[in-house]
Amino acid sequence: MSENRTRPGKKGRIALSAARAALLLAGGFILYIMAVQVWHFATTSLVKTGALTAGELKKLYMAEGVLIRNETVITSPADGELVLLLKPGERVRAGDNIAEVRTIGEDWGIPARSALIRATGTGVINLAVDGLEGVLNPAQTDILEVVKLNQVKTKGYAVVREGQRIKCSKGQAVLKIVDNLSPLIIALQAPGGFPAGVMKKGESITMLWENQELTGSIAENPVVSSTTGQWLVIRLHSYPANLMSIRSSSFELVGGKVSGCIVSAKSLVKKGGQEGLYIMTKQSIHWVPVKVEGAVNDSAAVSGEQIAPGVSYVLNPNWLLTGN
Repeated sequence: MSENRTRPGKKGRIALSAARAALLLAGGFILYIMAVQVWHFATTSLVKTGALTAGELKKLYMAEGVLIRNETVITSPADGELVLLLKPGERVRAGDNIAEVRTIGEDWGIPARSALIRATGTGVINLAVDGLEGVLNPAQTDILEVVKLNQVKTKGYAVVREGQRIKCSKGQAVLKIVDNLSPLIIALQAPGGFPAGVMKKGESITMLWENQELTGSIAENPVVSSTTGQWLVIRLHSYPANLMSIRSSSFELVGGKVSGCIVSAKSLVKKGGQEGLYIMTKQSIHWVPVKVEGAVNDSAAVSGEQIAPGVSYVLNPNWLLTGN
C-alpha cells in the first residue's frame, strides 16, 4: 500500500503565517527593548553630558609689580621700647598720638620715661617700613627708571607685629603713615606676550590680585624692551586694604576677554572645517555648528543658533559612534 500524504488546508496555512508574524513582532519588540536599554546604558554610562552655562574667559599674564604710594616715615624720638597706642591700619589725623617710646631705665629700677609719637599727616598706621619710602614716590616723573635701578625684591612685610615691643634708638624709622585715599601706583614688568604695545596713557586696564579683580588706568605710555619685556605704570583709585602693607607682589594682567557659553575644548568636534558640539535632546544626540568666540587654555567660549544656557551637550564626543 502506498502511504497517503496530506497537505495542510488553507485554514492551517493562515494560522501558521499568523504564528510566524506574532513571533516576528515579539522578536522585534524584544530587540527594540534591548536597543533602548543599550541606548540608555550608553548615554548614562559612557557618554557624559553637561549643561551649557554662560560665562567669560580671561587671558591672563603673570607679572611682578612694585607698589608705590604716598608714605610718611616717623622716627623714634628717643632710645627705648616702641609701644603702639593704636592698631595698625587705623586711620589718624595729623597730631594724633599713635605710639610712645618707653625708656629702658625701667628695667634698672629707674623710673621710666615715655616719649609720645604723633602722626605727622593723615592716613593709616603702617609698620612695614622697608627703607624705600623716600625712594619710591608717586610724584616722580621717572618711576620706571627708579624701580629698575633699585631692583625692588622685598615684600615689605612688617617685622614687628601688633602687641609686640621692639627696642629702638633715637632717629630710627619705626613706622609710617600711608595716605590710603590717594591712588596706588603699581610699576610692573609684563611678559612679552601681553598686548601692552597698543595701550596708551589714560587707557583702562584690568588685573587680578589674589582672585580679586582690580581696574586701573595706564599712568605712563608703556615702555617696550627687547630684553626685559614691557614695563607698565598703573594707577589704581580703588584697591584692597591689604595692598597697603606690601611693597611688591604678583599680579595677573587681563590681556583680553571673550563671552559665550563656556565648554571644554575636548567637547568640540570639527566637521567639514566647521567646529560644532553634540547636543542631546529626549529623542537623539545630534551635531550642531558653533562659532568659537575665543579659547583660553582648555576652555572655549562658543555661540550659535542652538546654543543657549541649559542646553545639554556631550562632554566626551569620542565615545559617540553615530554619523549624525
